[in-house]
Amino acid sequence: MGDIPSWISVVIAAACAVGSLIGWWGSRKSEAEAQRIAERSAAALEAQVSQGRASAEQAAQAVEVAEEHAGAAARSAAASEKIAAALTPPPLVIEWSSRNSFWLRNTSDSPVEVEAFTDPDAFLREPFDVPVTLAAGESVSGDVTEAWGLPFPGTLSLRVAGKKSPVTVPLSGRPPKS
Repeated sequence: MGDIPSWISVVIAAACAVGSLIGWWGSRKSEAEAQRIAERSAAALEAQVSQGRASAEQAAQAVEVAEEHAGAAARSAAASEKIAAALTPPPLVIEWSSRNSFWLRNTSDSPVEVEAFTDPDAFLREPFDVPVTLAAGESVSGDVTEAWGLPFPGTLSLRVAGKKSPVTVPLSGRPPKS
């Protein structure tokens, strides 16, 4: 009966050896699977990085195109404003009725209040009384007064309500001396 414990030890040792072999083989299989998973994850991450770079390049190109469009829109707006200014008549114009008389006419669609002449010393006598409010299409008569060799100015510089800078009205087209 002394052999039974020996045989039990041999069977247990064999079972342990088989279990160790199975464990070793399983761990090798798990390592290989883990390596394959890591390689697939690395490949997927690399693809995402490449896709991110491509998206960043596309975004940079889109920003560049948007900046070009914004510049073109600004240039177009400035050109439109210049065209509108060229096609819009000045709010106040001079219409001559004789060599020494004129009408200051409001050509705008709204009233214009002439508060004062910005350089009243340029006249021997102011051409018309101020302040004066001209309704749309309305005019006020003015007189040209020249004496003692002082010429009448070539423009009327007026302070107009609601305008920050003076409004200059050219006195061009004056009839010649008879």
